[in-house]
Amino acid sequence: MALTSELKEQELIDKVNDDISYATDVDGDTYTNAIEYEEMYANYLDETTHPYSSNISIPWPYIIIESYLGKVVQMMANRIPYVHVVEEDDESRPKARMVERDVNMDLYRQQWPLLCYKINKQAFKYGTAWVLETPMGQLRWKGDDCL
Repeated sequence: MALTSELKEQELIDKVNDDISYATDVDGDTYTNAIEYEEMYANYLDETTHPYSSNISIPWPYIIIESYLGKVVQMMANRIPYVHVVEEDDESRPKARMVERDVNMDLYRQQWPLLCYKINKQAFKYGTAWVLETPMGQLRWKGDDCL
């Protein structure tokens, strides 16, 4: 019995070690790619690897990202209400409208266009987006009105 439990324990240890090595390999590629994409966005040229490059260049990634970013954020932010709740039947229509109003007020108070800008800029630059956001403040409710 002790032999099987030691084998299971060793299998578990091997599995955890494999998962950790896989995660560090994937994370390393993501980190390397993020640095490369940031350098392309900022139009950074390393003089040691490109000693004869001109100082004058056109930052195409920056131009493309910023031109499309403004259009996308404008389309998403100008759509009011942000969320539309579909009711199931006639009885749930007032509840659906109330939920829709509350959610849209929350998004408005949380400054949804700024969050939309941050998420889309990261997605355009790196191909993925990491969201690390803190709430802009808590909403205090008193009856049907938002304070």
